[in-house]
Amino acid sequence: MDAASIGGFLFVVVVSGAVLLPATLGSIVTELSGATNLGVEGLMLFGAMVAYGTAFTTGDAMLGAAAGTLAGGILSLTHAIPVVYGRMTQERQLVLGLILVYLGDALSRLLGAPYISKASKALDVRWTVPYLADLPVVGEALFRQYGLVYVTYGLALALWFVLYRTRAGLHLRAVGEDAAAADAAGIHVDRYRLGAIVIGGCLVGFAGAVLSLTVVRTWTEGMTRGRGWIALGLVTFANWHPLWAIAGTLLFGGFEAAQFRLVSDVPGVQYLLGILPYVAPIVALPVMGRRLARRRAGAPAGLGRPYFREARS
Repeated sequence: MDAASIGGFLFVVVVSGAVLLPATLGSIVTELSGATNLGVEGLMLFGAMVAYGTAFTTGDAMLGAAAGTLAGGILSLTHAIPVVYGRMTQERQLVLGLILVYLGDALSRLLGAPYISKASKALDVRWTVPYLADLPVVGEALFRQYGLVYVTYGLALALWFVLYRTRAGLHLRAVGEDAAAADAAGIHVDRYRLGAIVIGGCLVGFAGAVLSLTVVRTWTEGMTRGRGWIALGLVTFANWHPLWAIAGTLLFGGFEAAQFRLVSDVPGVQYLLGILPYVAPIVALPVMGRRLARRRAGAPAGLGRPYFREARS
């Protein structure tokens, strides 16, 4: 391939990864607090629908992205309140997450019916960095990219800073590791877990907004096509770390981009490549196993365990 083809391929990789990254980050935040939420697929669908519908109605893509983000956070309350205040066991948290998948899907189909396949002028636009955008190979992929894509990767860096360089991040990770010890240190466990689930829902809703306003650029029912489940798998690949999440989502983006680049050269290859993005995390996990075996795994020790303050010894 020539430089232009490689640059185009990298552009698709970065955009495809940007869809999954906020959803993966949202799941990381949720699980670092000690809670689990399998409802990522439903939250993404609902966020994508609200984002596109708002942009279509108001003519403002950024307002649409904000609405999709907020919608994900609001819908996640249906999961957060029972999990935190209902002291749900891990098994019940998983079931409630599955219910959220169907709830988000149903709401998106019901409320999104007026916007199905309707063209909108309010979509994400490209931002160009002067001079750097003209660089060969990487110029288009990195410096002439969609606005929400820049926001997405910026969120990953910001989340890393909050989690590992601020007191709030330290408290959140302490809650996920040992809720009783965190409570004894004066940290409000329920408040942190509730906030983490809602913030995680906002990030997943934003992922849906990126999908409908930047990548697909329309609204159709079921448009996530399993991306929410892939995001959950990438949490483990990333070892619950935002910077590793960038690597994982770019890996997925590479497999997805390969579908469009090789399909014209190899007849029938689209059927094989169509499943590669979903196989990629499964293949990558054993590769990561050796690295994880050399240090403590990143999964919070208290993941999925409800906290009963009265039972604290």
